Amino acid sequence: INNAAETYTIGAGTVALNGDLTATAGTLIGTGDLTVSGGDVTGNGTITMTGGTFLVDGTGNFGGNGNWTFYDLTFGNGAGATTTTKTGSGSVTVSDVMTVAANQTLDAGDDTWTLSGSSAPLVVSGTFTPSGSTVVYTGISAPESYLTAAQVPYNNLTFSPASASSYTLAGNLTGGNAIQGDLIVDTNATLVSGYAIAVDGGSVTGNGMINISTEFGPIAFTVSGVGDFGGNSVWSFQDLVFNGTTTKTGSGEIDISSVMTINGGKSL
Repeated sequence: INNAAETYTIGAGTVALNGDLTATAGTLIGTGDLTVSGGDVTGNGTITMTGGTFLVDGTGNFGGNGNWTFYDLTFGNGAGATTTTKTGSGSVTVSDVMTVAANQTLDAGDDTWTLSGSSAPLVVSGTFTPSGSTVVYTGISAPESYLTAAQVPYNNLTFSPASASSYTLAGNLTGGNAIQGDLIVDTNATLVSGYAIAVDGGSVTGNGMINISTEFGPIAFTVSGVGDFGGNSVWSFQDLVFNGTTTKTGSGEIDISSVMTINGGKSL
């Protein structure tokens, strides 16, 4: 694809490429399925897929300096161990579901991945390597239900819906699945979880609500590193642990139903 004046359309049905896709210039749009088996999807053109599944298989690079949008985006076909590495400075937005198939590794690079699906918008059967990326959940949950964030290691993790939405976790974000950077819960977002969370980057901010608790016993929310903690809404925890240098920000109340711990040599 190499004509800035042209728009190229993937219609109904499936288009299969045995090699790579290079979007040097111009715009690729469509609602059909597109499979790229050569491993590379690169270039600084525009990709805006409003339907269908965009499948990338094989080892290669993914991305350019433009912002790309997909409906369903899948890395890997589940057969053969391959790796996709995000390149370029552009962001990636997925409006339904992003899937990392079994045996596939996705290295997310240092860019922003926005997931706006309304149920479980990130499904990882393979390996998600966060590197320096930011994952932003923007999906709108149905009334009295939750949108589920995948149990994978994140670098920066943000919840930022346009209207009131509730989010939960698929499992603990600790140990190898800890948040390596910062956590932001923006206005309109409520994070409710019965799983433990460790934020190693130092900052937990935003004006949304947080409620981390379970009826099966206290679970820990641990903040390490140097950063800010707080927003303008009420945050509720069972065990809250500070393991770095933390500064309270915002006007919101912090409720702790079990124990707050400031580890030796650390400060709040």
